[in-house]
Amino acid sequence: MYRIEVAARARRELSRLPDHEHSGITAAIRRLADDPRPRGSFNLKGPVYRLRVGACRITYAVSDAQSVVVVLKIAKPEATSGPLEELLWRPPAILPLGESAATHQPSHGRTNAHNYREIQDSGR
Repeated sequence: MYRIEVAARARRELSRLPDHEHSGITAAIRRLADDPRPRGSFNLKGPVYRLRVGACRITYAVSDAQSVVVVLKIAKPEATSGPLEELLWRPPAILPLGESAATHQPSHGRTNAHNYREIQDSGR
């Protein structure tokens, strides 16, 4: 079982979706905890994958060493093009699924940048 974390950017994009898309995307993200590389997922580069859910694309990173899936971006196909490095060069603000920034305290005093670097390194 993998832990699911959602970057602030993805959380923002998810909140802007209509209800019928929001529930489907949320269910797909939760299923990633059991199978982080489901049928239909596409490896973009290193630990980064893309999964199509209806009209949306979920871009996420998988760390097998830490048993964590980090959702990086949720977008419609016309918004998913662009350099992958844009998602990888800066650490996202990561929150566990279901928590808000106001209530979340980083675990073990580690920064999001430190956690994200570990995810990137484990995929190489």
